[in-house]
Amino acid sequence: MKRFFLRSGEDVIALAPGDFTIGRSSASSWALDDVMASRKHAVLRVADDRVVLEDLGSRNGTLLNGEAITAPIELQHGDWITIGALTVSLVEEGAVSRDTLPSPRPSSVPPGPARETTDTKAGSVFDILLAACMRSLGRGDLNEASTSATSLFLALRATALRGGRLSEETLRRATQCGLTIARTTKERVWVERIVAVHQSALHVLDDQSTLELEALLERLPQGSAAPLRGYIEVLKSASHPFKSDEHRRLDRLEAVLRSFPP
Repeated sequence: MKRFFLRSGEDVIALAPGDFTIGRSSASSWALDDVMASRKHAVLRVADDRVVLEDLGSRNGTLLNGEAITAPIELQHGDWITIGALTVSLVEEGAVSRDTLPSPRPSSVPPGPARETTDTKAGSVFDILLAACMRSLGRGDLNEASTSATSLFLALRATALRGGRLSEETLRRATQCGLTIARTTKERVWVERIVAVHQSALHVLDDQSTLELEALLERLPQGSAAPLRGYIEVLKSASHPFKSDEHRRLDRLEAVLRSFPP
């Protein structure tokens, strides 16, 4: 019988045969304190010779090696899984020595500005998803637009968490796509996705998007302020030097938070 483990930083967790659940629910095998995770987010189905990952219909999706999964999938040694801000890698005993166990990508926002990347494939994926979202919005097809936008925000966040650089234009266009859907559907999840991507990329929303977000928050049903508060706190505490106008935008959003319940 093979033995499998999850590795997060220096921590290694043994996986016993059966279901290993991950989510915000206190009943989960691994309970997360993360607003981007669903109560019942994902499950690892551990058998004698394999581990299968399944998303449980989570709101923000589950990434395998940076790609959103759409069906149960068997894992391989070294695969890394991203759920909200958590990133872990699967380790199979005997595949490599303890000293060379694979480390997952960073599970939190990097301390400085993102590295440059020449990942032209990722850039083309972003362009394709952005174009699909805008085409669907132009046709009034919110379901298709939402599907494209969900994949887009998952891909953007995965790239940012890996340390890849996201261009200002890509972030601006993605934000406009998300804001348009949010205005139409009145769903706060789009605000959460927008700020999560910007937080992961250590990027301040541009001026126009900040104005639109302020106006949108006044019209949306009031909900948790945690995602927006987390975004502001992370950026204000980051070592990356922001410009004075970027600080001004963060201050404006912080003022909006005062109308939210604590």
